[in-house]
Amino acid sequence: MPTRSPRASLLVLSLTLFACEGVMSSNSPQSNNQAPSPSNNNGGDGADMGSMNNRVDGGDMDSPSNAGNQLPANDCGVTALYQGLEPTCGSCHRVGNSPYFTSPESFYSLLVKDPAWVTPGDPGASALIALLEGRATGAYAQMPLGNETFAELEAAGKTSVTIAEISTFIQELEGCERPPAEEADIPDVERKSARQILNTLYQHLGITSEDVVRFTSSRNWSLNRYPMHNPDDVKPVTMDPHISPPNQAPGLRWFAMGGGSQLYGTRPNKRFSPTFGQNLVQLSQAWCGFAVDKEDNTALFKHVSQDALAEATDAQIEDNLRYLMLRFWGHVATDEEVQSLKTNVYEPYASEQNPRTAWVAVCAALVRDPMWINY
Repeated sequence: MPTRSPRASLLVLSLTLFACEGVMSSNSPQSNNQAPSPSNNNGGDGADMGSMNNRVDGGDMDSPSNAGNQLPANDCGVTALYQGLEPTCGSCHRVGNSPYFTSPESFYSLLVKDPAWVTPGDPGASALIALLEGRATGAYAQMPLGNETFAELEAAGKTSVTIAEISTFIQELEGCERPPAEEADIPDVERKSARQILNTLYQHLGITSEDVVRFTSSRNWSLNRYPMHNPDDVKPVTMDPHISPPNQAPGLRWFAMGGGSQLYGTRPNKRFSPTFGQNLVQLSQAWCGFAVDKEDNTALFKHVSQDALAEATDAQIEDNLRYLMLRFWGHVATDEEVQSLKTNVYEPYASEQNPRTAWVAVCAALVRDPMWINY
């Protein structure tokens, strides 16, 4: 668990990084810059559909084992090759399941260091060369996809780097110095997976999937809005109406949160993205509202009475905030942190709306904080 030092303004990162709400298209992820407003009691009800662009395409997903990889100490020509290939390959490989061209670092860690693509010192044994020449034997015979191979584009003068230069890079890679593993800047935290997020939300909020369906229905919202399920679960086979196929919102929310599916050919990922951020904002605000409204739910209320929120004293509110920070983060909050959460989150919503909305806002802010998202 990462340690936390006193902060002058609590939750700044979580309230700005993911402060987006609205409807997200199921085909093209997008977001807007409108921050959540205290006037929205349920904290946002737009259906974030996410995207299913994580199809398995022969590349390797950026995973915890890849996290923190840096360029070689002397670069080894990685940046130059990245810049040479990016105009041809980047349009398809900046995002999705093979984000090789997000940065030189991702190009190095996800493609150059992957033995499935590159064999240092041996271009002839490197699948990357075969793929660019249009003679690969895997899922795809060539890259880029289309009528012309990379080699044909090169012959027409349409590439910024040649296959000969790529081969030279691979040949010289074997003797290139790389930083020892102990010197690599490997992070000591990792983002929760979709499965961890789903299970932890249920536990921390004191709700179940049945509660999500029940509260969604009671508000006359479509059941495509807030339930979230792994399409691989057995229930879809039984035609359970509470679970939808992956082309409807409950399944798409799973993919937007980074969940994978063996049945539908997608790999899980733990990357931060606008789709993930918007989905977490909407889900946290809605589900926290369900938890606050669930009768006799003691998960969120230990020092204040759920039936008399408006009657809580300042001391009781502060004690309950401290309890929630410990429950959600495993962190014993300082007096300064409790006051910051109370001043910046609880009090604005309590004064402009009501205590019920204030506790929903507190809950959602705790979920969106890096202390909860990571472990």
